[in-house]
This record gives sequence, C-alpha cells and structure tokens, in this order.
Amino acid sequence: MKKKFKTFCLILAAGLFVVFCRSHPDNLIRIGYQPYWVGEANIVLAMKHLGLLEKKGYRVEYFRFLSGPGVNEAMAAGSIDAGVGGDMPTVLALSSGMKIKVIAAVGKSLRQAIVIGKKQEKEIQKVADLAGKKVAVAKGSTSHYLLYKTLAENGIDPARVSIIHLSVKDQPQALQSGEIAAAANWEPWPSRMEREGIGRILAIGSFAGYLYARDDFIRRNPEAALDLVRALQEARDYASSRREDTCSWVGEETGEDPLLVCQAMKTDRIFQTGENVKPEPELIGELEHLAKFALDYKLIEKLPDIISKFDLTFVEKVLNDQGRKTN
Repeated sequence: MKKKFKTFCLILAAGLFVVFCRSHPDNLIRIGYQPYWVGEANIVLAMKHLGLLEKKGYRVEYFRFLSGPGVNEAMAAGSIDAGVGGDMPTVLALSSGMKIKVIAAVGKSLRQAIVIGKKQEKEIQKVADLAGKKVAVAKGSTSHYLLYKTLAENGIDPARVSIIHLSVKDQPQALQSGEIAAAANWEPWPSRMEREGIGRILAIGSFAGYLYARDDFIRRNPEAALDLVRALQEARDYASSRREDTCSWVGEETGEDPLLVCQAMKTDRIFQTGENVKPEPELIGELEHLAKFALDYKLIEKLPDIISKFDLTFVEKVLNDQGRKTN
C-alpha cells in the first residue's frame, strides 16, 4: 500500500511539473516594472520598445506597478518572473523569505525628497518641524525609508510624526489641498511638485534600485536570466546615449513631461559614461545597513542575509563578454 501511494505521489508530482512547464514555457519572461520611477523606467522601456528580449527569441509580458510593494506581491504570487524594486522594497522582499535572487542594478543614485506644501512653508523650516504634522509616504517604498532615516538623523522619533500611507499619484493633490503637510517621494515627483509650485523640497536623499528574479525561473532557464541581464545592460546603454527617446516613452506611459523626466534622470549616476548594471560592493553594503535600520525600527521582522541573495554571475558574464570593467 505504501509503495503504491509513493508511486502515486511521484506520478502526481511529475504531472504537476509538466503542467507548470506547459503553462510557463521557457521562452516566456514576465517582468514587473514601475513606469513612474524615472531612470528604471527609462531602462525597462528601452528594453520594451526596442524589443531586445524579443530579438533573442523570447515572448515577454510587461506588468506595470505604482511602487515596489506591488512588484513584491506579484513576485510572491508567482505572477511575474522578475521585477524591479528600490532599496527598501528589495529588503522587504528578501526579509520575507521569498525565494529570489538579486541579479542586477537598475539605478544607483536617483534623487528622492521630502517635500513640504506651500501652505506649510512658514511652519516648517527644518526637519524637526515635521513633529506633530501629517506626512504622506507610499508604504514599503524607498521613500518610506528616506522619511524614517531623515527623522532619525535629526533626532526625531517617527512616532512623533503622523505618518499616513498615500500613493505617489495622490500626494500632489493632498499636498496642494493642505490635507497633508509634507510628502516623501521619488523622481519625477519632487521635480514636478517644485515646478508646479505645489511644494518645496525640505530634505534630499538618493536610492538604488535592483532587478530580482525568482529562484525557480533562474533554475529552470539560466540562459533566459542571462539574456535578461544582457538586455538590461543594452537598454541602459541606449538610455544613456538616447535619453530623449526613452524620456518620451516614459512620458507616453505616465503623462509626465519628457523634459522633466530627462532632467530628473540626470540625478542617477547609472547613466554616466562607462557605467553598467552591476551593483558595486558599497551599494550592497548600503543595503545591509538599510536592513539593520529597518529591523531596529520594526519595518521588517527578520534580518535577511543580503550577500547570499545576490547572484552577480550573470552581470559579470555580460560585462566580461563586452570587455567591460566589473569592479
């Protein structure tokens, strides 16, 4: 009886594996990206519009998300094979126990900021003045970390600030109406709010972003993971040399002014000459520091082993094939 049951289980497992493979062919890559994230969007949309993966024989499905936590949810559900997230969403994904690997960088220093509303300019002159005020942030985003970090650096307990969770798309209106006193967000939002007279930047920070992929996707088709990183590097090169094209594509998807997108894009050093999509050791070190900070402030429940979650073999091969320095 036990032997029959064991045989049945093996047949069932094999059947499920076949069904899974048929429902997810090896030439399909499902990618989650954030069109409202300047820099990353320029790279991913270059990859999409130029058909870089399609030219390599893949069928590609692109899924749009407003912020990193949405990408993580889709990744956890198995709805996408690879996705992009800023430093905080990356830490959240790694600390959750999700079986993923970080395989490339999609940003290294993009500007983000805490913006105060015009109606609050007299009341809020410095970060300490945020105590007792309503400050909006997209929960789990990289700007969530920016807010906590900035408050901590200025000796302000986050508990003294009324932090409300609001999507970046809803923040400008809330700031303009006076519903909130300040908002933490990433480019192009700070530049847009300043240009439109909605608010003034109180504090500035920067963040890196990463491409991570599911372990089962990498294991099933390592060649696809390699081609994905190769296409990412090609898209970075294109975005660096043909900024106007990629800024127009971002503008088409988001409704943002392409000139504003290009202006904001310049803050990320990943687009400098000679740069590449390999995260340097110092970036990984900053991610480890972020994880410890997030644990101290109970933004995560478990400290992830950051180093073990990076697999840079793909990006190193891509750069070596291109004869580039890999740090």
